[in-house]
Amino acid sequence: MPTARNHFGSAVLNGKIYAIGGQHGRDETLHNLRDVNVYDPATDKWSSAAKLPKPMSHFHNSTTILNGKILIAGGVTNGRFPLSDEWQYDPATNAWTASVPLPAPRKAPVAVTAAGLLYVLTGSPGDNFPQSDVWYRGA
Repeated sequence: MPTARNHFGSAVLNGKIYAIGGQHGRDETLHNLRDVNVYDPATDKWSSAAKLPKPMSHFHNSTTILNGKILIAGGVTNGRFPLSDEWQYDPATNAWTASVPLPAPRKAPVAVTAAGLLYVLTGSPGDNFPQSDVWYRGA
């Protein structure tokens, strides 16, 4: 992988593997990433996709596929600020667009799609304060 990282999102879409954002080392205060790398098994090569709109990490459990796009929910940005952001990546346009924000900021929430709904649950509004919230909306 071109950029070493941890706490990054990953997804498989259209036969390609996406490594999204994350952080260097253990410092989410200053070292979150905007990088998006794409692995194509057919060519055994990595390439770059459109960068995230801001440096982000800790959305590794809330990266999912929704309507043919990659969706990420919550996470943190530099300064250790939890986010209520939702972003969608469209491989056809190679662009990130804002989606419906979460009702409250969450670091490391879990996101899944089921029965036509997007569920976002748990996560923390800061450091180590896990929540039991479950939010859902139509996909």
